[in-house]
Amino acid sequence: MRLEFVYKRLTDGTNHTHFLLTGATFSLKASMQNGQTVDVPVQRMVNGFSADLTSQLIPQRLTRLEMAYRVDRAFDSRSFKLLEIKQTFIPVPVQTTAVATATYVLAPGGWRDALRRQRVSNLATHPLLDVAKLAAGRIVLNVAMLDLSEAWAHLHRENGRYQRYAIRSEGSGLTFKVFAFLGGNPLIWYCVVPNHLRGAAEVSPHVFFSAADKSGGRSRDVAVVPTRDLG
Repeated sequence: MRLEFVYKRLTDGTNHTHFLLTGATFSLKASMQNGQTVDVPVQRMVNGFSADLTSQLIPQRLTRLEMAYRVDRAFDSRSFKLLEIKQTFIPVPVQTTAVATATYVLAPGGWRDALRRQRVSNLATHPLLDVAKLAAGRIVLNVAMLDLSEAWAHLHRENGRYQRYAIRSEGSGLTFKVFAFLGGNPLIWYCVVPNHLRGAAEVSPHVFFSAADKSGGRSRDVAVVPTRDLG
């Protein structure tokens, strides 16, 4: 059984070669009926990752697959996590005459959110995964945005603009975020998130954008202000 985890094509189709993805890692763990687990070897492809679930690797009935995709990047000799996607798949045997020849179809079995909670919403599928071709063993990773917030704060720790913003926004109930868009320009997007939305089940975002560059002051004058969806 072969699985492919490929990047979603964005704009000119070169996003999979973006410099921020050079540190991306992918792991796949298989659980078997006898309680044993095995780390499935993963091969890096031009546009993603692939794995082969062979009977030699998994001699017992397959009961669970757990994938983990993560992007880390070093800035100024420090490593920062920019994105993490964790998804569980449940293998459903469709032919079981023998373990060695058993074939499976996969069904989404839940995902982990940013607070590390196990979720089964969104049809038990991580919002950044497209499983429309799961039956064919193809999963699409939507890696359009990376969270640069911690890295950005570290790199701009001596920047007076950010220092003043931190002082003025303290206790405001807002969190300042910085995202990198891998599909083209602008690369940097600023986001202000009300703290009461942390862990909210539904969010209706409002985006205000104007193309203005102030060379280190504001890479782009962007405000993304989500509010709770009351609809």
